[in-house]
Amino acid sequence: MKHLIQNTILAIVLAIVLSTILTSCKEEEYVDREFPRLGISKQVYQNENGVYFNAEIRSQGSTPIIEKGFMYSTVSSADGINAKIISSDTKGNDTFGATGKVDLTPGKTYYVHAWARTADFLVYSERISFANEFTSPAPEIDSISPMRAKWGNEMKIFGKNFSFFSDQIHVIFNDNASAKILSCNDSLITVEIPEVASITPVNVFVLLYGQRSVSRDLFSYINPVILGYSPATAAIYDTVTVIGTDFPIDSDMGKVYFNSVSVSISEITPTTLKAVIPKEISNSQLEIKVELEGANKTFSNKLKIKPPQINGISPNEITTYNESFNIYGQNFHPDAAKNRVFIGDKEVPIISCFPGEITCRINNQIIPNEYVAVTKTLPIVVQSLDQQATTSDSLFINYKARWKKLNDFPGDMRLDPVSFSYEGKGYIGLGSYETFRNHYSDLWEYNPETDSWKELEPLPAIKRGETAWFVVDDKLYVCCGYTDNMYTDEDNLNEVWEFDITNGSWTQKSDFPGGARHGAFGFTHAGKGYLGGGAYGNYQAKTDFWEYDPTGDSWIQKNNIAEISSHDDIEAYTVDDKAFILGDYRLNSRDMWEYDFEKNSWNQAGTVPAPNRETTGFELMGKLYMGTGMFSYCGGTSSWFSFDPNSNAWTSITFEGLARKSAGSFAIGNYGYIVGGRTCEHFGNLRDVWQFDPSF
Repeated sequence: MKHLIQNTILAIVLAIVLSTILTSCKEEEYVDREFPRLGISKQVYQNENGVYFNAEIRSQGSTPIIEKGFMYSTVSSADGINAKIISSDTKGNDTFGATGKVDLTPGKTYYVHAWARTADFLVYSERISFANEFTSPAPEIDSISPMRAKWGNEMKIFGKNFSFFSDQIHVIFNDNASAKILSCNDSLITVEIPEVASITPVNVFVLLYGQRSVSRDLFSYINPVILGYSPATAAIYDTVTVIGTDFPIDSDMGKVYFNSVSVSISEITPTTLKAVIPKEISNSQLEIKVELEGANKTFSNKLKIKPPQINGISPNEITTYNESFNIYGQNFHPDAAKNRVFIGDKEVPIISCFPGEITCRINNQIIPNEYVAVTKTLPIVVQSLDQQATTSDSLFINYKARWKKLNDFPGDMRLDPVSFSYEGKGYIGLGSYETFRNHYSDLWEYNPETDSWKELEPLPAIKRGETAWFVVDDKLYVCCGYTDNMYTDEDNLNEVWEFDITNGSWTQKSDFPGGARHGAFGFTHAGKGYLGGGAYGNYQAKTDFWEYDPTGDSWIQKNNIAEISSHDDIEAYTVDDKAFILGDYRLNSRDMWEYDFEKNSWNQAGTVPAPNRETTGFELMGKLYMGTGMFSYCGGTSSWFSFDPNSNAWTSITFEGLARKSAGSFAIGNYGYIVGGRTCEHFGNLRDVWQFDPSF
């Protein structure tokens, strides 16, 4: 009852308004008015539950709409009192609808207005009519525009009996592609043309309330035409532009492939599309394939990735272990895994990588041992994908360490050579290839400034091994030794030969009065030469000790060395004004003895930490350095020690070259040198040269 009263009051109000305001709703009458403007759809949907109307608000006016709805009657000039009134609860601001759930007389014609009420106005739409036959007029397509376009473009469908509600309308292309409704009213539908790969014209259908209308005119799709691309060469992350015609406007409608790597289209216009070369590519020759809806093309001409280019290195000198350096240039692959960097023929690890810069680290391929110096100039090669670049400026490895390997000794490999230094040069000569045979008489001079050797005048006498020697002023004195088999008495020598280092000549001096022997030791002090120890023939140990005066070519016997130190494996060294010998290997120990020149006596100075035999060594900056040698029957060790005469203290170091015994050695300036020797292998003679720097 309450609802009936409300509708009756509203009908009276409508009747009054209808009799006092304009009775027509033509479009031009509402221009710039303050009240709303309405339009009603001619499409009326009926079923057994009632009738459904829909309308649109064409203009809101200046005041909000409070209520809206529809009124219908069988009288064409309904005054609102005799009409049926229904309100709409649709929330939209542009369209609204309502269902009239009332009894309708079959076969009758009904007249309908839409209405809306504001605080100041009550307005209504134009009038439509419908017959109560449970059907609505079918949608009719008059025309479509354009009749030829690309998917993604807009199309306008003109006609009648459409709807104001997009969810009630379906527009179909070619029976299978549904278009997106952009806007609609009872006479115009605007859609986005859907994707259909078709080279033939297609139909356009409008479906509404189960009824369908087909366009009289067929619609033709404009398919893309792919023509070419540029540039022909590019770098990773560069943009490739594909040219053509009639490309779609949506970049999601296609893909670009670089070989098998697909990328999205970054930008698209009707005539161009752009794609960025991805870092995932795996070689420098790229086949480009473009896929668009309606057009695919694989280009026969391949795009070439620009080769890497090296512009500079920083730093260009490596001085520390594990140091990193930067390579600057162009066209490096941004993925470190797809670059390789070589210094010389050794690969180094990449820390980081960018198109214009690669950071690498020096590894143990370049500096294998942190205790061994490396001095060399090497080219740098950068490989990116399957291309490479080489530096014109090379990388200088100037890594300084305790040990440094120099150029090999060019003469024959040998054991127990004569080895000494004089006036900034080193000397190696005589010695043996094998203990009992193949002795030498040659002599070589080493220049540390050029790391080179020069052969001098050989000894003009029979070749020999295990000689003793000492240097007084510019004269070398070579004493004793053996010629063939050291254990045969007649093969032991007592000859003395003088070599003039300045003029390069040999002179035989008076024989050593102490008798023939091999493996004796020698050293120099205060302009005199000293010789002692050794063995004669089959292990006949010598303990005598002699002083030689070069001015008179004369010998004076001194007090003997300790018998426990005697044999053919005694090493002699001078440190400042002191002279030391390392006694023979006895019972896993080796004693050091110091000679007192004033008292002509020998005093024990300690025990060597490692009792190696056939060691080598030198004096350097007030300390004795010795090592290598043989600990067991086999041979070579890498032990190395320093001895401080002032504190009688030994310090253990390590020789970083191959373990060896019976090497030659000398000191020049602040460096010591080890030359040759033999490894544990039989006939494993060596000719390598090592420099020792005590400052590390």
